[in-house]
Amino acid sequence: MYSHNKTRHWLASLDEIEKKKLITESMKEGKEQRQLFRSRLADIQIQRIEVQKQKQQQLQELERKRIQKAEDMTNMVCYYGLWQNQNQVEEGLSVLKSEKEKRAALEAQLKFRKTVLKQKHPDKKIYNFSKLNERGKYTKLTIQQLKDNVETLIKDTLKEPTHENATQGRPLLVGKTIKHSFSDGNIYDGYVISMVPGFSMWYNIKYERDDAIYAFNLVEDMEKGDLSIVVANQ
Repeated sequence: MYSHNKTRHWLASLDEIEKKKLITESMKEGKEQRQLFRSRLADIQIQRIEVQKQKQQQLQELERKRIQKAEDMTNMVCYYGLWQNQNQVEEGLSVLKSEKEKRAALEAQLKFRKTVLKQKHPDKKIYNFSKLNERGKYTKLTIQQLKDNVETLIKDTLKEPTHENATQGRPLLVGKTIKHSFSDGNIYDGYVISMVPGFSMWYNIKYERDDAIYAFNLVEDMEKGDLSIVVANQ
């Protein structure tokens, strides 16, 4: 209270010119402080937008890498073919001469089922390529062990219905001729042979002038507009 009274008496002792000068300076200082405050708010907003932009770019980059990884795995399994029964496993391995090629083919099957098809299994180690030995070091699984794991996953999918069911808003694709567009801009004519066992969105396709059988998520491609059914001329 004493300090407040002292300040009031001091102001009262000033002449009008000094009072006006003091008021003007105070108003100027207040205006500068408000401008500084608004400037700081603007800087904070710019920083916030930049952080959000960086986060969005990071998410986009992660998604791009995920898609690229899935495409790489799809290309690998397309090279060897997606093995969907025990006979295909035996036939696929029989044409590969070296242990390195057989290992690469089996690992491609496991990677594709885990990452692209997202096949679940109670034993998560079934997707491993190595195991911890008695000495506490990791050693590669044998070709037979990798083969056993692939066949186990195949048997699990065969427990589920393998026929195609009619779904509202989604046409039946098995037995249909299709036009299939790819990211490289090419469009291929193909014939849908069957569903991939256990995966209702994935189908086996044979394309014209190509003897290989491919597996693709045709439902997703149709939703993106990359797939159309060819209607036969009457």
